[in-house]
Amino acid sequence: RSTNGQWQISTGNSRIPAFETDRIIIAAPARGIVDKLDMTDEALESVKKTLSRVPTWMAAQAKFVAGYKNPFWRKQGLSGQAFSRCGPMVEIHDASVADNDGFALFGFIGVPASDRMNIPHEELKQACLSQLVKIFGEQAADVENCYLLDWAKNNFIANAADIHGQPEHPYIDLTPYRKFLKDSGLFFAGSEVATQDPGYLRGAILAANDAVRAMFE
Repeated sequence: RSTNGQWQISTGNSRIPAFETDRIIIAAPARGIVDKLDMTDEALESVKKTLSRVPTWMAAQAKFVAGYKNPFWRKQGLSGQAFSRCGPMVEIHDASVADNDGFALFGFIGVPASDRMNIPHEELKQACLSQLVKIFGEQAADVENCYLLDWAKNNFIANAADIHGQPEHPYIDLTPYRKFLKDSGLFFAGSEVATQDPGYLRGAILAANDAVRAMFE
């Protein structure tokens, strides 16, 4: 909330429940911050409407990672890469940290986010492991650890528009609001607002650099 040129930030942290600042950089998905901004200014309402139309790239995606003691697939002469239509994962890759350490396989889940909401977490993990066994053999069941991360179930990343809409690369032009945002002490550094490679890691870095530069111009 902005009042008299100061932003009041509610943290949700009992030790520091709130604080004030005259300038703020927000590095979060555009859609995810719309409901968090409160300011008695019509221009901000236009900014919020613009932000709400920006999709969060990969927001409704889920990934599965299985870690192994040894890269057994390599010993079989396999790359660890696979494309499948016979299981929850549609694309699988070798995600090992290095040639001699941190061996893993990971896959993108092809089940739509709206359908995943009705599938128990552990059930989907087991389905992913079973798929790896079908593709790479019984050794794939001998995991050291495995993780399933579903961004669609994270309210800070995905909202209903991301879950039920078609995946789209983000694009937003905040040029018309540049002066208003600077005067308001409000700067955006999320990947979605990047002028290059929006939605990607490089876009996030560029957006952060642009936000800091704009703050001190």
